[in-house]
Formats: sequence, C-alpha cells, structure tokens
Amino acid sequence: MNYGKIGIRYAKALFLTAIEENALEQVHNDMQLLKQLVSENPSFHFFLQTPILKPSEKKEFFQSVFSHHIHSLTLRFLDLLTQNRRENQLVDTIRNFQTLYLAHNNTLSATLITTINADAVMIENVTQKLQSMLQKTVLLKNKIDESIVGGFILQIEDKEFDASAKTQLKKIKNNLIKTSMIK
Repeated sequence: MNYGKIGIRYAKALFLTAIEENALEQVHNDMQLLKQLVSENPSFHFFLQTPILKPSEKKEFFQSVFSHHIHSLTLRFLDLLTQNRRENQLVDTIRNFQTLYLAHNNTLSATLITTINADAVMIENVTQKLQSMLQKTVLLKNKIDESIVGGFILQIEDKEFDASAKTQLKKIKNNLIKTSMIK
C-alpha cells in the first residue's frame, strides 16, 4: 500500500471540504496546531502511531481534548481518520494540506541554508528577489548548516540551487581527478 497517496487523498478531501464550508483559514490554523503538537510531544506522536488502542478510544480522546479548541470540520476529520484507522497518516496529511494551502494562496515555501544565521535584511532581500522572479509570495526561512563551508543552498519546494563552497570544491576536485587521468 502506498502511504504517500493516502496522505495526499485525505489532505485533498479536507482542503476541498474546508473551501466548501468556508473554513479554510480555521482548518489551516488547526493543522498548524496539530503539526506543532506532534513535533513537540513525542507521546502524542506515539498515540497516533500505536495500533493497540481501539478507534473508539482514540475518537474519545480527540473529542475530549480538542472539541473546544479546533474547528468542527477538523474534529470531524480526525474522527474520520480514526474510524478508517488512518490516524497514523496525520503528519503526512498535514504536510500535504500545507502544500495545497500554499498553492491556493499563490505562495511558495523556501529555505535558505547558510553557514551563519542570515540577518533580517538578507532574508528580506532574497525574499524580494525570489518574489519578483517567481511572481508568487515566498515564505523564506533560514537554516544553518556549517558543513557547507560557505556560500548558500536555496531550496524552493522540490528544487535546489546549490552555491555552497563545499559543492564547488567537490566539483574542482572531480575536474582535477578527470584531468590527471587523461594523461
């Protein structure tokens, strides 16, 4: 069974229903809340993954914990996942929902990987440049990776532009090896 497709299908269904019920922003906020809860609370992640608990027990848990904190559509969605024993796909569904939400709002998510923390001016300049090139709103975050030695790596969705010193040095090394083998 292809679990990636399951997350995509559930995300599309939730996304389209949220638009239909005019609750897209509320459901998006709920997905962000659930994403944060999963990432910050290992026991909640374990709860989602464990097949030992009955669906009725998980449904009861979702009702008791979330009924006053999230939109009714999101709660119904959690019930559906639980009923179909797909609550273990929640993280993948959230990721796919986020992708659909950003595309709907003509927005891209990008990551600028540098060796040092990029300041606000640099982030703003790169964001403005990308927005003018791509004609979309860009949500740019900075990630630090000292192993790239210098330069930067820019990741935009599934594309990557690698201008790191580490990669450039590797290319030079490979060219030198190839050159010495020709003689």
